[in-house]
Amino acid sequence: MNFFLQFVLLERLTAALGEWFSIGSSPWGNPQTSQPGMFAYWACMALVPLAFWVIWD
Repeated sequence: MNFFLQFVLLERLTAALGEWFSIGSSPWGNPQTSQPGMFAYWACMALVPLAFWVIWD
């Protein structure tokens, strides 16, 4: 479980930084951006492949 939490936190941090600084969807630069929506999208992008890896392992 420790690996899982570290993976999710690291993935969320890198995804948020990429989304905010590379794409320009930061809450202070573009307030209309849905932050919970971005969180859900990137969480699924990380967790779905991880779930398949855990199931098939």
